[in-house]
Formats: sequence, C-alpha cells, structure tokens
Amino acid sequence: MTPQVERNLPEDISSKMLSFANQLYQVGLPEAAAAYEDFARELDDGATLDRLREISAEVLVSLRAGPMSISDRYLTNLDGSPDEPANERYFSLIHDLRKFARSNLRGKGISRFFRGFH
Repeated sequence: MTPQVERNLPEDISSKMLSFANQLYQVGLPEAAAAYEDFARELDDGATLDRLREISAEVLVSLRAGPMSISDRYLTNLDGSPDEPANERYFSLIHDLRKFARSNLRGKGISRFFRGFH
C-alpha cells in the first residue's frame, strides 16, 4: 500500500481544478482541461506525497506566463467581447492554483529561473 497525502490540502482545491478545467474547455484547450480533471481526481483519491509534488510542478509549468500560454487566454461573450466576470474568475483560479502548487514545492529544489529541478 502506498502512503497517501495527509489531508492538509485546501478543501476546495479539487473543485477549483474542475472549475478551471471547465474554463479551459471554453478557451479551446481540451487537453489542458482533461489534465486538470485528472489532477482533481487524483487529489480526491489521495495521491502520494511524491505524486502531489509532481502534480504541483505540472501545474506551475502549465500556468507560466507568456504569449500563447494558458494565462494569456481570456473568455469571451457570444459577440466576441471579453466576459469580464468570467475572466476575473479565470485569473483568480490561476492565482489560487499557482499558490497551491508553490506551497507544495517550497523548499523542494524547484527553480523558477531555470524551469526545473536542481
């Protein structure tokens, strides 16, 4: 039997991941959306500590800023105009997911400057 993660995860992190996945479908990123659905399911099922760290690293990489990145997308209304309330939720979720991921990698050798582990 593999050791499970202690349930010190934020209670709503899985629901935030699922909400974010829904928004990723809306911005046309179905592969990323499916990954976040899988992450949420794994966390709900009790991922190992090593897997929690892997998920956290994957979240940080997926949410890095830059042109054509997830954080460079935005949600629109049917007429093509930006959907301001939806975008506020979208960017709030990005912030919360980054915070969650960083908290699980703090002191674990991740380098923000070199995009990897050392």
